Amino acid sequence: MPAARRRDCHLVDPFPTEPSMKLAAALLVVVAAPALAQDLSVRVVTLKSPALGEERTVYVLTPPGYERGERKYPVLYFTDGERHLPLLATTARFLADVGRMPEVILVGLSHPDRTRDLTPTRGKIVQDRGPAVPYETSGGADRFLAFVAQELVPWVDRSYRAERFRILAGHSFGGLFALHAAAARPGVFQAVIAASPTLTWDGNLAVRRVRDAVATLGGTIVFSMGEEGRLSDDRFEELKRVLASGGGALRSRGLRLAGEDHLTTPYPTYYAGLREVFDGWSMPVNPEAIGPRGGVAAVEAHYRALSQRLGFAVPPPERALALAGLQELLEADTAGALRTLGRAVELYPSSARALHALGAAHEHAGDHGRAVDAYRRAWAAAKAMNDRDTRSYEASYTRAAAARAGERRELPRPGDPSILRESCDHFGRYEPDSRAGRD
Repeated sequence: MPAARRRDCHLVDPFPTEPSMKLAAALLVVVAAPALAQDLSVRVVTLKSPALGEERTVYVLTPPGYERGERKYPVLYFTDGERHLPLLATTARFLADVGRMPEVILVGLSHPDRTRDLTPTRGKIVQDRGPAVPYETSGGADRFLAFVAQELVPWVDRSYRAERFRILAGHSFGGLFALHAAAARPGVFQAVIAASPTLTWDGNLAVRRVRDAVATLGGTIVFSMGEEGRLSDDRFEELKRVLASGGGALRSRGLRLAGEDHLTTPYPTYYAGLREVFDGWSMPVNPEAIGPRGGVAAVEAHYRALSQRLGFAVPPPERALALAGLQELLEADTAGALRTLGRAVELYPSSARALHALGAAHEHAGDHGRAVDAYRRAWAAAKAMNDRDTRSYEASYTRAAAARAGERRELPRPGDPSILRESCDHFGRYEPDSRAGRD
């Protein structure tokens, strides 16, 4: 991703301020993301922190369409905000777009003195060879954690539609801090992703702290190690054993990243870590059909169980519902399809894909009036999001409008499976067989 471009544009803070958490400045930053065909608008906020005795900048990125909706989102906090925001923004967006995780609010942390913020003790890094390396400003992690847990998290919860499901991610010293936070304040974060955590800090401090707290830990902890030497390997294996001894409420996974060194582990770790945290977000694909196995009933049951595991209500994703509805159409259950696709639009009213699928269902049933309305809304939603398929949505609207007007040009007839082809393509599924839905 290219470097961030700053706009000289100040925003008025829409949230009430308090003396202890004064909003000092708010800027709009645009991070270019050509691969996503859409810019990412990042809010840069400076907070005055009593815990730190200084001001601290954070970077907040909300999901696309956040301003137009009402639903809540999990929050992903991460260290080294300036450096890792582009990486985590694109990774989270990609996984959300393909249905492997929910959209999230991203909150990047900044560090005027990274060593001070992220190390729990005045300590040293032990090496495979040579003397231990001291860090003179180390040992401020507890104060920084107090800022995050007691000041920043409550501010985010007040200021944004934040679900009470929080992830903390970090690399190197940031990974050390993430493990420290999990052990020192269980329950603040429901998941931790630690990329190459500095497990050789102060002997094996991180492993000792986790061992002392493991009986109280829950949620998910994912950590990784590249090819970083014998001592780091030994600490990695020890941490795996410690976490495996935890109770049933704790899920953990250690990632050995062959071919990666300390500097290259964040990307594969964050990708795999988010997949692990939200394991089960996407239902298994049915290779014999368009929709998921078991139809809409299985979709509802799957996400009830996932809600129970994650601890917050997980509505069925638009993709799962829409594909279940399209499958019902192919099986000639028009009434069921309209109910299912109507539910998808109710849950995701700004989704061009869900609206288009509903329009396809109405067109398939011969109701051109309702098809035109749904296609028009889908086209408008696509334009608002700069969707690369905007012309496809426009073409569907034009076709349905022509059919409603009684034009005599060649148009698909009600019941023609070709009507569903574009909706299937929008969700990354194969085109329906030309014989499907026919007697």
